Amino acid sequence: MEPTMIGSGRSSGEEVREMFDFIFSVLVGTALGAYNRNAMKPCLDETFAAAVRTVREKLAGEHQAHGAGAHHSQPPDHKAAISSQVSALAGKGGNLNLT
Repeated sequence: MEPTMIGSGRSSGEEVREMFDFIFSVLVGTALGAYNRNAMKPCLDETFAAAVRTVREKLAGEHQAHGAGAHHSQPPDHKAAISSQVSALAGKGGNLNLT
């Protein structure tokens, strides 16, 4: 009897084996992480802090690049601009359907 081939070209037995390997690896990794959590916490905290610092630096650099000539104390109020545009359109047409 030939093994059944699934769309990927692998037999169903190979896919079952790969799924078992994946689930087993997740369980072992979770168990090891839980067992070693006290030893791993400082490293993970430092990694998190470095990632946050990197993101903040990139965001600050983008903010400075976009606002090089203009100094805004607050971001522009988009809701007010949209509201005034909608009011102007409603005033012109008289009947505004937003659906």
